[in-house]
Amino acid sequence: MSQISTRLQVPSMAVSYVKPGTEEEFVKEGKLGIQVFPGPLKYPYMHTFLTTFAGMMGYAHPAGGLENVDGILSRVPPLSQKELQALALPEGEADPMDFMERTRTQSKADKSAPAADVPQASTQTELYESCLRRSSGLCVLALLDASSASHAQHAKITSEAAGRWGRQPLHFSWIDAARQPSFISTFGLSKTDLPTLVAFHPKKLRGASLRASFSAESIDALLDGLFSGGIHSEAFQELPALVEGGEEDSADLDPIEEEFDLADVLGEDVGGSGSKEDLLKQAEMELEEEERQRAEKEAAEMAAAAGQKKKSSKRRKKKKAKASKDEL
Repeated sequence: MSQISTRLQVPSMAVSYVKPGTEEEFVKEGKLGIQVFPGPLKYPYMHTFLTTFAGMMGYAHPAGGLENVDGILSRVPPLSQKELQALALPEGEADPMDFMERTRTQSKADKSAPAADVPQASTQTELYESCLRRSSGLCVLALLDASSASHAQHAKITSEAAGRWGRQPLHFSWIDAARQPSFISTFGLSKTDLPTLVAFHPKKLRGASLRASFSAESIDALLDGLFSGGIHSEAFQELPALVEGGEEDSADLDPIEEEFDLADVLGEDVGGSGSKEDLLKQAEMELEEEERQRAEKEAAEMAAAAGQKKKSSKRRKKKKAKASKDEL
């Protein structure tokens, strides 16, 4: 029996089945096969996949079950086109893989839905009411800059997105994120990333942020990716509380310029007459004079040390000569 090797991502689902064929074919290719489920792990998709796949293999009962005769699964004809329609498959579609792939990639946004009101969360209480208290679904926070000239356009994009996704378990709100730098840093964002959008589970603190321009297309792609599993969620840190009224961003404060006082450099009062060039020239002359005096002092010290060394050498020679005479 040949080995079956396939690589699956966890969590996932796969069906192991007996291949149709002769004993000779089993010897060459093996008797078991594996079919990986390509859709999201949700009951309607999984049910459709399993019943349709069983029908294609010739083991499905017309009602969607397996025909059990004396404990043995009996082989029955594949499902007809009418029975495929009953399973929500399009007419003429006989490949569940194509159907599941098309279902997986189909957007869940309702393009014809009108825009919806999106509340602003400017305090922690408002954020809790609009998002954090929800036990199911995802929080969708539009992180905007209310002082931006394009704020009205960004708010419109947010409202239209909330309308398109109104039938899904999503809870929209927006924050003046330019005034909440500590809050948005939790998502690895700063003021330069605005406007953007994050979607996350309020209890699990897992989600994803927008990695493209702030547009209807990119927002839909993000949310579709989270629903279908095409975008993997990441863990966020514990969310800090919103600061009511906003917080100061040190990067936005005007830099404080220190006043340059020439008197501090020259060490004297420069309130009298004289240009800056004259004062600088005077300072250079004083520095040169200090350098000359330091050099003269070092030379004198070196000369004194050399003279002392010479005197010590003469004294040692005299003592040595006297000691030689005494020995004679």
